[in-house]
Amino acid sequence: MSLKEKALTIHRALFRNISRGTTEEDLNEIKKELKHPDFGGFGAGEIQRYLKTTEDVLQKLENKGKIKIGDYKKLRKLAETLGLQPILNFVAQAEDSLDAIDWPVNLPQVDAPRGDSRPGPMDNRASRPSTMAKRQKTGETTETPRDDTQSTSGQTSNLTLELSKVITKVADAISNDDDLMRLGLELGVEQQHIDRALATNWNGGEKTSHGNLVMLQNWAKKVKQSEQLPTLRAALRKTKLIGVEESCLPIEAGSITSGQYEDSVLVPANIPFDFPTEYEPGRGYVLFINNFFTGKKGQRKGAEFDEKNINNLFKNVLKDYHLEYKKDVSLKELEDYLKDVKDTLLKGIYKSFIFMLGTHGAPKTVGPDGRMKDGVQMADGEWMSVEKIVSNFHGDQIPAMKDKPKVFIIQSCRGDKMQPSVQSSDNAETVSNEKTKNDPQPDFQPAYRPVNSDILIAYATSEGTLAWRNEEEGSWFVTDLCEVITECYDKENMVNILIRVNGRMVCREEKTKKQERIKQMPCFLCTFTRQFMLAYPIK
Repeated sequence: MSLKEKALTIHRALFRNISRGTTEEDLNEIKKELKHPDFGGFGAGEIQRYLKTTEDVLQKLENKGKIKIGDYKKLRKLAETLGLQPILNFVAQAEDSLDAIDWPVNLPQVDAPRGDSRPGPMDNRASRPSTMAKRQKTGETTETPRDDTQSTSGQTSNLTLELSKVITKVADAISNDDDLMRLGLELGVEQQHIDRALATNWNGGEKTSHGNLVMLQNWAKKVKQSEQLPTLRAALRKTKLIGVEESCLPIEAGSITSGQYEDSVLVPANIPFDFPTEYEPGRGYVLFINNFFTGKKGQRKGAEFDEKNINNLFKNVLKDYHLEYKKDVSLKELEDYLKDVKDTLLKGIYKSFIFMLGTHGAPKTVGPDGRMKDGVQMADGEWMSVEKIVSNFHGDQIPAMKDKPKVFIIQSCRGDKMQPSVQSSDNAETVSNEKTKNDPQPDFQPAYRPVNSDILIAYATSEGTLAWRNEEEGSWFVTDLCEVITECYDKENMVNILIRVNGRMVCREEKTKKQERIKQMPCFLCTFTRQFMLAYPIK
């Protein structure tokens, strides 16, 4: 891992910690201060429209240059103005971590005036002044190793400096109590020591990672040096803490000995049998665009039920997702929203991304080669290809989202053909509704295939055919999708959920005036490399 990547990992962890530790009341106070020029000079309308979460605030401040990696003066001033000590603690911890890897840090003045007993920045892992502040006060110019091997039981004698840094990173990266519990049990730590670590983390009423650090250090003292890193790596994989492994542990093929692994990348001879089969769980980001075309030709009657179903899904079922909802979006607005989402995802805060679009669609000629590609129509009548939408989120466009699932759900027609039916061998019962209407504008086909991995594109209907919408229930596909997710979100992965939706959709039908049975068959393109679980069961 390069120095910049290490610094960015610490920076992202700071954003995550602040987001998790900020209450709704604190966020409201922060929003009030954002109107001040020092903190961005945001307008009231901009705050109301775009700054709905702590993540939104941090990302906008970074976009305006108020926050940079290693330069948290404005963030510190904002926290000091509002008396938000937890944020100050998180900032100090990040500054200390950046300093430890020799990343430039723009520090506040730590030499207190005569009579001022203020301490230097505090390390959030323990109640001690940071080594960074110590070096500044003593005027040292040479690098002094951080004393990261100290635990409540004294010096950890069999930890190399390199391994102690890895353990410190892992301790800082684990912020969820359940994750620490599972990791501790997998490592063979006794329950009483895990409980003590959890209690230590909450010492003084503020969440820290000191308990994590002490637990891992004490565990490492009982393990041979040659087995420490491989054992820790295996435990992180078995407990599905893949992101922690990737961001904190060096990549290598076999066991690691002292001094051989830092900043090295070794190619494994083969893929191990315990290669992770599921994406890392965590908070996801959802952008839902629903075009009604109200008062225009081709008004999408029933689209309000899609709005209701999707909002209910992410409000009451998939609560760990941030939902951004937009309606009647023009082409220019779509381009702006996609850019904003890319900027958000670049920060690495989210573990998955879902794009949902309800609109009209049709095959369109795109590019000099004259090929027909699936296109979607926006509220102003302008078109964009699905290929262009998806390409914005390829791994090379958003490095922070590589190896993370990106789902695109397209509810629109893909042509003007009606899907014919054939009698099934078991005479499965079908469902008809006389008030069902098809989207008057067709939806499109994928003339391209995703070249980047970890992408899933789910179409409401097959190539060249109409997608159906019920004026009193909403779109067939969206209705069934929401129902299946509600039933199976913590039991089935995303691909299996879509297969279940297909199974439901074959039972739906419409009839023409000639009483011909018309069907709709969804389909999807998938380049996932692991299983994507929308959520995990609460144990």
